[in-house]
Amino acid sequence: MFEKNTLLRALRTMLRIPEALPSYAQIEITNVCNLTCPMCFKHFINVDEKHMDYDVFKNVIDRLKGVHSIVLCGYGEPLCHPKIFDAITYCKTKGFDVDLTSNGLLLNTNEKIERLISSGLDGITFSFESISNINEIAHPNQKALDNVRSLLAAKQFRHRNRPAITLQTLMIKGRERDIVEIIEWGGVQGVDRINVARFEQLNTLLHVERLSIEEEQKIFKEFRHLRKKYKIRIDCLQDQVYTGIKGFLYKHYKYFLGMDTECIRLRDFMYVNVDGDVRPCCALVECAIDSLLEKDLFSIWHSEKYNNFRKHYHAVPWCSRCDFAKLRQIDAKAVS
Repeated sequence: MFEKNTLLRALRTMLRIPEALPSYAQIEITNVCNLTCPMCFKHFINVDEKHMDYDVFKNVIDRLKGVHSIVLCGYGEPLCHPKIFDAITYCKTKGFDVDLTSNGLLLNTNEKIERLISSGLDGITFSFESISNINEIAHPNQKALDNVRSLLAAKQFRHRNRPAITLQTLMIKGRERDIVEIIEWGGVQGVDRINVARFEQLNTLLHVERLSIEEEQKIFKEFRHLRKKYKIRIDCLQDQVYTGIKGFLYKHYKYFLGMDTECIRLRDFMYVNVDGDVRPCCALVECAIDSLLEKDLFSIWHSEKYNNFRKHYHAVPWCSRCDFAKLRQIDAKAVS
């Protein structure tokens, strides 16, 4: 049976009522990266590259009481931060679940792998677009496959379940086979989860086609087969998230949650950049709500500015063209 708070959260989502405090906070601990992937949003915005000062980081974490999960991820590679392992441990001492997203290239020594496991990290997501078919779109991080294998082996040797390992990829027209290969590779290697996301249509400079609704449905059928074959969790917001009864209910009732046209991030998610500024989303560089270094979390989350944004975000040019976190596709030509 579902826990009571799960049902209450579903009801609040249906009624467009934000949570009392965000459940998830994404912290941009750095916007410095060891790669220059052509698909990255950094090519479309202006940001000054730097690491979040560690004292600022601790101050931010101290002000996030009431949040459940922290994701260390932003416009950079978290493993570039000189105190990333200390940062993870600090979050854990404060009682948070902690995850990070990485391209995996810097997890290239046994010492780093040991420090990652010992830090208490709950989960790590590795971004891949292909196992064998690299081109100008994909993350050029095939060497990271060996690092993922090493991390899996180290966990097995130490009899550790954490960090849980997720492979994340994108749905891109013409590269459906790459998605299948990633799932098959992950299934054979024994990763915990695969996450498949819709390619962001705002990356128009890449001239990449997205899957149509019909093509998405076709790949979703393949997911059902692969879930059974490899007994692996495959999450895709537009298809299914979770496993078991939760996965079944999400798959068949997600539209009743109002997720077809609404951005689900506005209800229980916030983004904190390297300066400690709160934003509704990583893409909204010019939409800082307030500084978490100057005001408390509750005041910012329930501020007039944040509530006005929730009510009128459809009018924001970037948001009006974004369907990354929505079920229904937006016609790019209709809003161009």
